[in-house]
Amino acid sequence: SDLINESNDRKLWQASLNQVAGRLKKYPNIRFLVSCRSDFIKLTIPDSIVEKNNPEWSTYRLTGFEQNLFKAISTYFNHYHIRTDHFPPIFEEFNNPLFLKTVCEAYRDDHLPAGTIALHEVMKRIIEKVVVSLQKHIDCPKHTTIKAIKLIVDEMIDRQSIHLSQAEIASKLDSLFPGKGETQSLYTHLRSSGLIVEIGADWEKGVQIRFAFERFSDYFIAENLLKRHLEENGGNFQKKVFSSFLQDKFIDKEPGILSAFAVLIPEQFQSELADLIYQNNQ
Repeated sequence: SDLINESNDRKLWQASLNQVAGRLKKYPNIRFLVSCRSDFIKLTIPDSIVEKNNPEWSTYRLTGFEQNLFKAISTYFNHYHIRTDHFPPIFEEFNNPLFLKTVCEAYRDDHLPAGTIALHEVMKRIIEKVVVSLQKHIDCPKHTTIKAIKLIVDEMIDRQSIHLSQAEIASKLDSLFPGKGETQSLYTHLRSSGLIVEIGADWEKGVQIRFAFERFSDYFIAENLLKRHLEENGGNFQKKVFSSFLQDKFIDKEPGILSAFAVLIPEQFQSELADLIYQNNQ
Protein backbone atom coordinates (compact mmCIF):
# COMPACT_ATOMS: atom_id res chain seq x y z
CA SER A 1 0.00 0.00 0.00
CA ASP A 2 1.62 3.22 -1.18
CA LEU A 3 1.75 6.41 0.89
CA ILE A 4 -0.62 5.38 3.64
CA ASN A 5 0.02 8.80 5.20
CA GLU A 6 -2.32 10.26 2.55
CA SER A 7 -5.29 8.46 4.08
CA ASN A 8 -7.95 10.72 5.57
CA ASP A 9 -7.93 8.60 8.74
CA ARG A 10 -4.30 7.92 9.63
CA LYS A 11 -5.22 6.67 13.10
CA LEU A 12 -7.00 3.78 11.44
CA TRP A 13 -3.71 2.60 9.92
CA GLN A 14 -1.96 3.06 13.23
CA ALA A 15 -4.53 0.91 14.99
CA SER A 16 -5.01 -1.75 12.31
CA LEU A 17 -1.82 -2.14 10.26
CA ASN A 18 -0.59 -5.16 12.22
CA GLN A 19 -4.02 -6.78 11.94
CA VAL A 20 -4.08 -6.30 8.16
CA ALA A 21 -0.61 -7.83 7.88
CA GLY A 22 -1.65 -10.71 10.14
CA ARG A 23 -4.40 -11.75 7.73
CA LEU A 24 -1.77 -12.34 5.05
CA LYS A 25 0.30 -14.78 7.09
CA LYS A 26 -1.52 -17.76 5.59
CA TYR A 27 -0.21 -16.73 2.16
CA PRO A 28 3.56 -17.43 2.37
CA ASN A 29 4.27 -16.18 -1.15
CA ILE A 30 2.79 -12.73 -0.54
CA ARG A 31 4.81 -9.86 0.89
CA PHE A 32 2.99 -6.84 2.32
CA LEU A 33 4.75 -3.53 1.66
CA VAL A 34 3.67 -0.09 2.80
CA SER A 35 5.23 3.32 2.24
CA CYS A 36 4.87 6.37 4.44
CA ARG A 37 6.40 9.84 4.45
CA SER A 38 8.98 10.14 7.22
CA ASP A 39 7.28 13.09 8.92
CA PHE A 40 4.06 11.06 9.22
CA ILE A 41 5.57 7.85 10.58
CA LYS A 42 4.71 8.51 14.23
CA LEU A 43 1.19 9.58 13.26
CA THR A 44 0.48 6.63 10.96
CA ILE A 45 2.62 3.58 11.81
CA PRO A 46 2.10 1.50 15.01
CA ASP A 47 4.64 2.17 17.76
CA SER A 48 5.85 -1.44 17.73
CA ILE A 49 7.04 -0.97 14.13
CA VAL A 50 8.43 2.54 14.62
CA GLU A 51 10.45 1.43 17.64
CA LYS A 52 11.52 -1.76 15.83
CA ASN A 53 10.05 -4.02 18.50
CA ASN A 54 8.15 -6.13 15.98
CA PRO A 55 10.49 -8.69 14.35
CA GLU A 56 7.96 -9.38 11.59
CA TRP A 57 8.60 -5.97 10.05
CA SER A 58 11.69 -4.59 8.31
CA THR A 59 12.15 -0.92 7.45
CA TYR A 60 14.03 0.82 4.67
CA ARG A 61 14.55 4.54 4.14
CA LEU A 62 14.45 5.85 0.57
CA THR A 63 16.94 8.67 -0.04
CA GLY A 64 16.45 9.66 -3.66
CA PHE A 65 18.62 9.02 -6.71
CA GLU A 66 21.98 10.00 -5.15
CA GLN A 67 24.81 8.47 -7.24
CA ASN A 68 22.33 7.44 -9.96
CA LEU A 69 21.19 11.01 -10.61
CA PHE A 70 22.66 11.40 -14.12
CA LYS A 71 21.16 8.11 -15.25
CA ALA A 72 17.83 9.05 -13.70
CA ILE A 73 17.68 12.38 -15.55
CA SER A 74 18.42 10.69 -18.87
CA THR A 75 15.84 7.99 -18.21
CA TYR A 76 13.13 10.47 -17.23
CA PHE A 77 13.85 12.74 -20.21
CA ASN A 78 13.61 9.78 -22.58
CA HIS A 79 10.36 8.59 -21.01
CA TYR A 80 8.73 12.03 -21.30
CA HIS A 81 10.13 12.55 -24.83
CA ILE A 82 11.95 15.73 -23.83
CA ARG A 83 14.39 16.80 -26.52
CA THR A 84 17.54 18.70 -25.63
CA ASP A 85 20.77 19.73 -27.37
CA HIS A 86 22.71 19.57 -24.11
CA PHE A 87 22.63 17.76 -20.80
CA PRO A 88 20.31 19.82 -18.59
CA PRO A 89 21.69 21.83 -15.68
CA ILE A 90 21.19 20.07 -12.37
CA PHE A 91 18.74 21.41 -9.83
CA GLU A 92 19.62 20.09 -6.39
CA GLU A 93 16.00 18.91 -6.14
CA PHE A 94 16.44 16.62 -9.16
CA ASN A 95 17.66 14.07 -6.61
CA ASN A 96 14.02 13.97 -5.47
CA PRO A 97 12.17 11.66 -7.90
CA LEU A 98 8.91 13.57 -7.51
CA PHE A 99 10.52 16.93 -8.33
CA LEU A 100 12.24 15.51 -11.41
CA LYS A 101 8.95 13.98 -12.50
CA THR A 102 7.17 17.32 -11.99
CA VAL A 103 9.68 19.20 -14.15
CA CYS A 104 9.53 16.50 -16.82
CA GLU A 105 5.74 16.66 -16.91
CA ALA A 106 6.03 20.42 -17.45
CA TYR A 107 8.23 19.84 -20.51
CA ARG A 108 6.61 16.63 -21.82
CA ASP A 109 6.98 16.20 -25.62
CA ASP A 110 8.83 19.51 -25.85
CA HIS A 111 12.30 20.82 -26.59
CA LEU A 112 14.29 21.99 -23.59
CA PRO A 113 15.71 25.47 -24.28
CA ALA A 114 19.47 25.95 -24.26
CA GLY A 115 21.12 27.32 -21.16
CA THR A 116 19.82 27.39 -17.63
CA ILE A 117 16.31 26.06 -17.10
CA ALA A 118 14.37 29.23 -16.26
CA LEU A 119 12.63 28.75 -12.94
CA HIS A 120 9.78 31.10 -13.90
CA GLU A 121 9.16 29.08 -17.08
CA VAL A 122 9.05 25.81 -15.12
CA MET A 123 6.65 27.33 -12.61
CA LYS A 124 4.48 28.81 -15.36
CA ARG A 125 4.14 25.39 -16.97
CA ILE A 126 3.46 23.65 -13.66
CA ILE A 127 0.74 26.15 -12.75
CA GLU A 128 -0.87 25.72 -16.17
CA LYS A 129 -0.83 21.96 -15.66
CA VAL A 130 -2.60 22.39 -12.31
CA VAL A 131 -5.16 24.75 -13.87
CA VAL A 132 -5.95 22.28 -16.66
CA SER A 133 -6.23 19.39 -14.19
CA LEU A 134 -8.72 21.25 -11.97
CA GLN A 135 -10.73 22.41 -14.96
CA LYS A 136 -10.94 18.84 -16.19
CA HIS A 137 -11.78 17.11 -12.92
CA ILE A 138 -13.96 19.60 -11.01
CA ASP A 139 -14.69 22.31 -13.61
CA CYS A 140 -12.84 24.89 -11.53
CA PRO A 141 -12.22 28.15 -13.47
CA LYS A 142 -8.63 29.20 -14.10
CA HIS A 143 -9.00 32.45 -12.17
CA THR A 144 -10.23 30.56 -9.11
CA THR A 145 -7.22 28.22 -9.14
CA ILE A 146 -4.84 31.19 -9.48
CA LYS A 147 -6.67 32.95 -6.65
CA ALA A 148 -6.33 29.83 -4.48
CA ILE A 149 -2.56 29.70 -5.00
CA LYS A 150 -2.30 33.40 -4.14
CA LEU A 151 -4.37 32.85 -0.99
CA ILE A 152 -1.89 30.22 0.23
CA VAL A 153 1.09 32.48 -0.52
CA ASP A 154 -0.54 35.48 1.19
CA GLU A 155 -1.18 33.36 4.28
CA MET A 156 2.47 32.24 4.34
CA ILE A 157 3.73 35.81 4.12
CA ASP A 158 1.28 37.17 6.67
CA ARG A 159 2.03 34.34 9.12
CA GLN A 160 5.77 34.37 8.36
CA SER A 161 5.74 30.61 7.85
CA ILE A 162 5.84 28.21 4.91
CA HIS A 163 3.77 25.75 6.99
CA LEU A 164 0.07 26.42 7.48
CA SER A 165 -2.78 24.74 9.31
CA GLN A 166 -4.41 22.20 7.00
CA ALA A 167 -7.86 22.70 8.54
CA GLU A 168 -7.76 26.49 8.15
CA ILE A 169 -6.40 26.47 4.60
CA ALA A 170 -8.80 23.75 3.43
CA SER A 171 -11.73 25.79 4.72
CA LYS A 172 -10.55 29.03 3.07
CA LEU A 173 -9.78 27.34 -0.24
CA ASP A 174 -13.10 25.54 -0.39
CA SER A 175 -14.93 28.81 0.26
CA LEU A 176 -13.51 30.03 -3.07
CA PHE A 177 -15.23 27.15 -4.87
CA PRO A 178 -18.10 26.05 -2.62
CA GLY A 179 -20.79 23.42 -2.95
CA LYS A 180 -18.49 20.45 -3.51
CA GLY A 181 -18.10 17.30 -1.43
CA GLU A 182 -14.73 16.34 0.00
CA THR A 183 -13.63 14.26 -2.99
CA GLN A 184 -14.46 17.11 -5.39
CA SER A 185 -13.26 20.01 -3.27
CA LEU A 186 -10.76 22.61 -4.45
CA TYR A 187 -8.42 21.77 -1.58
CA THR A 188 -8.49 18.02 -2.30
CA HIS A 189 -7.64 18.52 -5.96
CA LEU A 190 -4.90 21.07 -5.31
CA ARG A 191 -3.33 18.44 -3.06
CA SER A 192 -3.88 15.68 -5.63
CA SER A 193 -2.22 17.83 -8.30
CA GLY A 194 1.03 17.68 -6.33
CA LEU A 195 1.24 21.44 -5.83
CA ILE A 196 0.71 21.22 -2.07
CA VAL A 197 1.30 18.41 0.40
CA GLU A 198 0.24 17.66 3.92
CA ILE A 199 2.94 17.26 6.55
CA GLY A 200 2.77 15.61 9.94
CA ALA A 201 3.67 17.54 13.05
CA ASP A 202 1.93 16.04 16.05
CA TRP A 203 -1.63 15.52 17.17
CA GLU A 204 -1.51 18.71 19.25
CA LYS A 205 -0.57 20.97 16.32
CA GLY A 206 -2.55 18.99 13.81
CA VAL A 207 -1.71 18.37 10.18
CA GLN A 208 -0.15 21.24 8.25
CA ILE A 209 0.30 21.97 4.57
CA ARG A 210 3.13 23.41 2.50
CA PHE A 211 4.02 23.62 -1.16
CA ALA A 212 5.35 20.31 -2.40
CA PHE A 213 8.91 21.61 -2.78
CA GLU A 214 10.79 24.45 -1.11
CA ARG A 215 11.69 25.83 -4.54
CA PHE A 216 7.95 26.26 -5.17
CA SER A 217 7.51 28.17 -1.90
CA ASP A 218 10.57 30.33 -2.57
CA TYR A 219 9.35 31.25 -6.04
CA PHE A 220 5.72 31.97 -5.11
CA ILE A 221 6.68 34.04 -2.05
CA ALA A 222 9.38 36.03 -3.87
CA GLU A 223 7.03 36.72 -6.80
CA ASN A 224 4.24 37.81 -4.44
CA LEU A 225 6.57 40.11 -2.45
CA LEU A 226 7.81 41.73 -5.65
CA LYS A 227 4.21 42.39 -6.73
CA ARG A 228 3.43 43.91 -3.33
CA HIS A 229 6.49 46.16 -3.64
CA LEU A 230 5.37 47.37 -7.06
CA GLU A 231 1.82 48.04 -5.86
CA GLU A 232 3.14 50.06 -2.92
CA ASN A 233 5.44 52.12 -5.16
CA GLY A 234 3.19 53.02 -8.06
CA GLY A 235 4.35 50.19 -10.26
CA ASN A 236 8.00 51.25 -10.04
CA PHE A 237 10.87 49.15 -8.73
CA GLN A 238 12.51 51.29 -6.04
CA LYS A 239 15.99 49.87 -5.46
CA LYS A 240 16.65 51.65 -2.17
CA VAL A 241 13.28 50.73 -0.71
CA PHE A 242 13.58 47.13 -1.84
CA SER A 243 17.17 46.73 -0.64
CA SER A 244 16.12 47.55 2.94
CA PHE A 245 13.15 45.22 2.57
CA LEU A 246 15.62 42.33 2.07
CA GLN A 247 16.37 42.48 5.80
CA ASP A 248 12.89 41.18 6.63
CA LYS A 249 12.98 38.44 9.30
CA PHE A 250 10.91 36.08 7.15
CA ILE A 251 13.48 36.26 4.35
CA ASP A 252 16.24 35.75 6.88
CA LYS A 253 14.46 32.64 8.17
CA GLU A 254 13.83 31.27 4.66
CA PRO A 255 17.02 32.06 2.69
CA GLY A 256 15.70 30.23 -0.37
CA ILE A 257 13.52 33.29 -1.00
CA LEU A 258 16.70 35.28 -1.65
CA SER A 259 17.73 32.71 -4.24
CA ALA A 260 14.39 33.20 -5.99
CA PHE A 261 14.87 36.99 -5.88
CA ALA A 262 18.30 36.47 -7.47
CA VAL A 263 16.51 34.90 -10.45
CA LEU A 264 13.42 37.12 -10.67
CA ILE A 265 14.95 40.58 -10.14
CA PRO A 266 17.42 40.45 -13.08
CA GLU A 267 14.72 39.02 -15.34
CA GLN A 268 12.18 41.71 -14.52
CA PHE A 269 14.17 44.81 -13.55
CA GLN A 270 17.68 44.45 -15.02
CA SER A 271 19.20 44.72 -11.55
CA GLU A 272 21.29 42.25 -9.63
CA LEU A 273 20.34 41.11 -6.15
CA ALA A 274 23.98 41.40 -5.01
CA ASP A 275 23.97 45.10 -5.94
CA LEU A 276 20.82 45.71 -3.86
CA ILE A 277 22.35 43.97 -0.86
CA TYR A 278 25.54 46.03 -1.30
CA GLN A 279 23.53 49.27 -1.46
CA ASN A 280 21.70 48.36 1.73
CA ASN A 281 25.01 47.82 3.56
CA GLN A 282 26.40 51.22 2.60
